[in-house]
Amino acid sequence: QKHCSSEQCLRMMWVRTGIPRVTAVLKNGAGCQRLLSAVAPAGQDHTFDVAVIGGGVVGCAVLRALTLRGFSTVLLEKHPSLAGSLASGGNTGIACTAAEIPEGSLERQCLEHALRMNRDVYRRLNIPHEPKGTLYVAWTEAELERLRLLAEDRVRAGERDARMVELTELRTLEPNLSPDAMGAMFVPGEVLVDPWLVPIAWATHALENGASIRLNCPVHGITTRFASEQNRDGWRLATAEGEMMARLVINCGGLWADKVEGFHRPSPFNIKPKRGDYVVFGNPGVPLLTRPIGQVPTPSYRGVYVWQTLHGNLACGPTAEFQDDRENAEAAQDVVDRLREIAVRTVPALQDLEVLASYSGLRPAIDSSDYQIEALQEQRWIAVGGIRSTGLTASLGIGEHVLHLVEMSLDLPAKRNAEVKWSPLPSLQHIYHSFQERGDGSVDINGRICMVTHPLSRIGYHSKVLS
Repeated sequence: QKHCSSEQCLRMMWVRTGIPRVTAVLKNGAGCQRLLSAVAPAGQDHTFDVAVIGGGVVGCAVLRALTLRGFSTVLLEKHPSLAGSLASGGNTGIACTAAEIPEGSLERQCLEHALRMNRDVYRRLNIPHEPKGTLYVAWTEAELERLRLLAEDRVRAGERDARMVELTELRTLEPNLSPDAMGAMFVPGEVLVDPWLVPIAWATHALENGASIRLNCPVHGITTRFASEQNRDGWRLATAEGEMMARLVINCGGLWADKVEGFHRPSPFNIKPKRGDYVVFGNPGVPLLTRPIGQVPTPSYRGVYVWQTLHGNLACGPTAEFQDDRENAEAAQDVVDRLREIAVRTVPALQDLEVLASYSGLRPAIDSSDYQIEALQEQRWIAVGGIRSTGLTASLGIGEHVLHLVEMSLDLPAKRNAEVKWSPLPSLQHIYHSFQERGDGSVDINGRICMVTHPLSRIGYHSKVLS
């Protein structure tokens, strides 16, 4: 039986004999199974209230928010699968808190809104998650003093359960942590999730409530505007599936958001991809860590984490390096070696565990330190740009913020579905079994075939199949 073998859906390289190096770069080969392929009812025309461009975690969350409100929606994604870019397909799966984000910023507003929603929605949609918090560990006296100041700052910022952990308690909490650790700051509000299942849950929830999703459907241009039946202007989009019309366009293009913006105006922001590299160890079969272990964060970099995923693998990353290429990201061998060294220094038991694979993600960095979400009322266009590494955590809050802009700024009449359908995701055991049975890197999610695009999830499912 074959596993992780679809060359048309996931490119795989080799870093040492028999050990796959996985990168979430998807090809548009004809042999790819299209995620959620039956997404448009037969006979449906190509006119919608809202067209969302981009099928990453933010685009899926925006689609969900507007669909649940009752708007007719379509999501246009150029890849053959959702969450197929190196942004949504290359993160940690550690949902953060908002305390380190500047007060008054849009990013903080969206994060705080999302944090009030996330756990309840995770439970209702059966998204795997573990709210065990994160330990940020100091290895020097200077780092320990820095952590004490950070803990005080977090408490002042409203995160009152953040606290320092002294050595005796730290040894009890994480007995496999290196004895060189000098203390830690505990942030209990951080949550470990399956990073692929979050956007899949947002998308499937939107679909079951009436949304349409078109995959392998890049937007080639936005040529002219049209007069809708309500005598309101709208957009005419040229796509790979022909012309589509929408009264409102929402640009959630992620790494390509500035290029999408260029369809109708000079982009107010420019994307500069920031690469994050990771290594993934094999599944030791026993818990080595109870919660993620982070480095002491700085104002510009949260640092490298070492954590045990929901599926049992140990992972370490990310790094942070700017690059020009938006389509490909690959760690050099010296970076892989350095990450392995950090992981082993943090958890010495990893010394005897093999590095199974590495993967890389790209964050859509911009010059501004805040999210760039703007509603252009006359043009009936919303730009959603500069959503950095906090986007996974903040996605529901971003969706609600965009919904508010639609209702308040763009004069689209408020709607509401009579009854929102809530169908939870299948259990992880079902997902592992489906991944094994299908053997091509995809799983069955409530009757829809979904290609697993996030390397961390895919490696985890693969390890469960082998165990």
